[in-house]
This record gives sequence, C-alpha cells and structure tokens, in this order.
Amino acid sequence: MLSNETIKLRAVEPEDVDLLERWENDTELWASTETIAPYSRYMLREYVATCSNDVWALHEQRFIIERKDTGAPVGCIDLVNVNAISRRAEVCILIDEKYRGQQLAHQALTLLIEYAQLHLGLHQLYCYVRTDNETSRSVFADAGFAIVGIFKDWLWREGAFHDVTLMQRVL
Repeated sequence: MLSNETIKLRAVEPEDVDLLERWENDTELWASTETIAPYSRYMLREYVATCSNDVWALHEQRFIIERKDTGAPVGCIDLVNVNAISRRAEVCILIDEKYRGQQLAHQALTLLIEYAQLHLGLHQLYCYVRTDNETSRSVFADAGFAIVGIFKDWLWREGAFHDVTLMQRVL
C-alpha cells in the first residue's frame, strides 16, 4: 500500500464520483489547468467504471489522497502523459481547500515519487505550475523538482495570459 503515517494513496472508486465532480467542476481550480468545460456525472462514472488501472495502456495513473486517521479523501494526485519509452510522466496535484496547509501535498508527492521510481521504473517527473502559484512551486521544489524553464503567456485565464513554470525531477 502506498502510505505513510498520515495518508495513503488509493485507486479511484465508484464512490468517489461525487467528489470528482466537485473537484473537476470547480471553476476556481481551472485557473491553473487547461480545463474549459465541466465534466458530467455520466462522464465521470464512465471514467471510473472503465478505468483499467493499466498505467501503460492509459498513459495515466490517478490516486485519491486519503487521510488514514479519518478515511477522508483530501485530494488527488495523478501521473499523466506517462511515456513508457522515455520513462517520464507529468504530475498533477489537487488538495481540497479545507485540507490545505497541512503538508498533505508534499506527503502525497513523496509517496508518488517513490511509486514512480520503484514500481514503474520512471526516470523523470515534471509539472507545469503557474508562476504566480508560489505554494505549488514550493511543494514541488521541496520534493526536489527544479525549475527548468518558463513558458511566457502560456495559459489564458481570467482575461489575461499567465506565465507557467516547467519543473522537473530526475529520479
């Protein structure tokens, strides 16, 4: 099991659809993503029902971050754009607003790095973070990710273009 004393990373379950619908359709969270349209409950139920959990076939692996003491789902952490040939993947993290500031993102990222290295044999992980999102940049930096570039005017959100930082960790 992917866990430490505080959290565990687990597969997405059908019971998570309500939570995924809330997170995926929170327009405030879209400010840091490429999302521009809501996901329907039907789409999310189908995703969960048909997800084979085969990271190599799907090129992604999604985990729910769950507190061990309460069993409460506090966020999700994903490997996406998994490339088997170059052995790399993009990392995405979401922590529910009421659980932020508790070091849960850092703990989840630490567990995910271990999983990516030991179980998938990945060589590197990377992420895209808006340059004005200092909290996320700090989480990744604390986990050993280095800034390797800045994409100028990369993301159109809130009526303006925003710069995005590319961060990478070689495992």
